Amino acid sequence: MCYGSVKEKFSYTKYLKSVFLKHSDEKYKTFHASLVPDLNRFYGVRIPDLRKIAKEICKENTQDFLKNYPISQDSFYEEKVVYGIVCATAKLENEERKTYFKKFIPTIDNWAVCDVVVSSMKFLNKNADKWKDFIFYYADKSEFEKRFFIVTTMSYYANDLYIDEVLQSYIINNDENYYVNMAVAWSLATIYLKYPQKVLDIVENLKLDRFTTLKTISKLCESYRVDEKDKVYLKSLRDKIKNN
Repeated sequence: MCYGSVKEKFSYTKYLKSVFLKHSDEKYKTFHASLVPDLNRFYGVRIPDLRKIAKEICKENTQDFLKNYPISQDSFYEEKVVYGIVCATAKLENEERKTYFKKFIPTIDNWAVCDVVVSSMKFLNKNADKWKDFIFYYADKSEFEKRFFIVTTMSYYANDLYIDEVLQSYIINNDENYYVNMAVAWSLATIYLKYPQKVLDIVENLKLDRFTTLKTISKLCESYRVDEKDKVYLKSLRDKIKNN
């Protein structure tokens, strides 16, 4: 597929709109809408194509794009994903990248934008310590800012150095937002594979709300990576919680 040169375009907004329209897929749009119920403004462009579009932008004047693109809460889904991927993958100094992430993160308004962009933040594999305060700042913010924090810590901070602080932050900032709690359950089910006792301590002692606790157990019971003997215990624990 040809995405065209960004240099030739008279504005980034018109460039992206033309590319999105060219690569929109009505069948995918319908399918994607079923996965993200609150998604209203989107073209229906597949994720691999969005990654290719972001890659093309990264070949040009990346900072000009990140600085001047009018990304906002009202932007289309594809605009947010492309902007976020460029933030995550462009060659930038840490402080420059943080400036643009500060601009991007408050625009996240659904789980799909959040999770796709976080999966692209591979720079954290080598810079987690330099970004720790920045990431943890979002632990108690709005619903999708908190989800950004949870999915990011699950992906890049679930290690011996940070695990206790990560889990404690989940407990302290527990709330009733659905997409936050689903992210916590997902994260705990993932962390369990490396730190089973730490996760069991949270679940057994009901350190989180009932919904998140039960959802965590369900995800563990559904996982093919969890031992069957563990599942027997987890199911008995689930039944005990449900009956109380």
